[in-house]
Amino acid sequence: MYRAKTDGKATVQLHSLGGRRVFTRTITLKALATVYQSIDVDLPTGTYILTVTDGLHTYTRKVSIQ
Repeated sequence: MYRAKTDGKATVQLHSLGGRRVFTRTITLKALATVYQSIDVDLPTGTYILTVTDGLHTYTRKVSIQ
């Protein structure tokens, strides 16, 4: 879940803890809207780093896949 601050495009990326990018997608944002993005990719169980970048702001969180 990500709360958009501006209209425009954002890049959603998922990286392994080793730094390898395992997922990337560009999404469209609407100002002040909450964005939910499913990541449909077959990954092994573990911890990953999720990053959303809209050009001005970067949102980063650890996520676990079980």
